[in-house]
Amino acid sequence: MGSSHDRRLPLDYLRTVVAVYRTGSFSAASRRLRISQPTVTNHVRLVEEHFGQPLFVRTAAGVSPTPTGHEIVVQTVHHIDSVERVIRGSGAGDPSGRPVTLGGPPEYVALHVLPALSRIRVGLPRIDVALGESADLMSRLEAGELDLVITTVRPRGADITSWPLADEEFWLVGAPEFGLAGAPFSRIDAAPLIAYNRELAIIRRYWNTVFESEPRFDPVVTIPDLTSIRAAAVAGLGITVLPSYLVVDDVNAGRLVRIDEVAEPPINTIFLAASSALLAARPRVAMLAQMLANEVKSSWEAE
Repeated sequence: MGSSHDRRLPLDYLRTVVAVYRTGSFSAASRRLRISQPTVTNHVRLVEEHFGQPLFVRTAAGVSPTPTGHEIVVQTVHHIDSVERVIRGSGAGDPSGRPVTLGGPPEYVALHVLPALSRIRVGLPRIDVALGESADLMSRLEAGELDLVITTVRPRGADITSWPLADEEFWLVGAPEFGLAGAPFSRIDAAPLIAYNRELAIIRRYWNTVFESEPRFDPVVTIPDLTSIRAAAVAGLGITVLPSYLVVDDVNAGRLVRIDEVAEPPINTIFLAASSALLAARPRVAMLAQMLANEVKSSWEAE
């Protein structure tokens, strides 16, 4: 990539470009760097003049990098981060050797969080992923064992910052051979159930909301893993209730059918949560949280 002239670029200009790339807007970069928005605009303009190419294009949500902008950030971001760590001091703030710990439900992490991280790629810190149930993960967050948590349980407490990521729908599904699509409730209620636990956590909510009834508490099998429940349903072991994102491809392919296509199925909001104090103390955690929230939310809305 050639320059239109030999004038050197100040590090601050490239630092501003990286901040715009990471935040997706000039105003957010201004707040992060604690400089005025006109200064951000001027820095980006001077870098664009240096390379003779636009670095960003404006979108409804902010700005997106051009191929030139992406290449410049890829080539410079790690150097800029290294210089800033030296300036802060190796023992201050967010040590470079410490990974960010991220917890979440295994199926949601696999289908949405990991693809989001792969799309971000540039500037990611090292990440240690922990898998588990939302209640346990939130307890670990509150105990300081995890930095960020994807949770299906609404975060509570004044010391927790959270971002809503998506509203997941719950669908009642089963293999086509059951012949239950559009069947009366009496037949549905008599069908074999595949459940997450003996309390029928997800199924009970669906029965209460849609059928205004309690389900029979005798599942044919309990499996504490939603991906395995989906596999059991496809195999014809029974009917079940699952988040739509797990089974939409199976329904579209005819491997499963929606048994009761209600206009407004039960929903649950998925959140990204973190300690407010931790976000203030560790800028790289705050940066990852914002980037991940933006990427997961935008990809979910595009589906």
